[in-house]
Amino acid sequence: MLPKVRTTKQRMHASWCSRPGGTFLSSSPTCFTRAVRTFPTLLPDTTIYVSPAPDPRYDAGRWWQYEHSLVAAFNELIKLGFYWARYGIAPVG
Repeated sequence: MLPKVRTTKQRMHASWCSRPGGTFLSSSPTCFTRAVRTFPTLLPDTTIYVSPAPDPRYDAGRWWQYEHSLVAAFNELIKLGFYWARYGIAPVG
């Protein structure tokens, strides 16, 4: 049984998931850029609908002020560089 849709954001996610011929991708805010760059490269003939998953520990406006967010951001920066060097997936378009 599917969970009950209660919020506008949940309705939006439900409508994206029900679109034919595509794949819905949800990722944490810190991994979002890498996911958005990676999946279309790996699945070029697939329509990918993306949405960041909520993370109560991550504040995009003040990520550098919290240890968890700071570490996550720098880890992601390293991963973006690795994906570019190893797989040729550029971090920007």
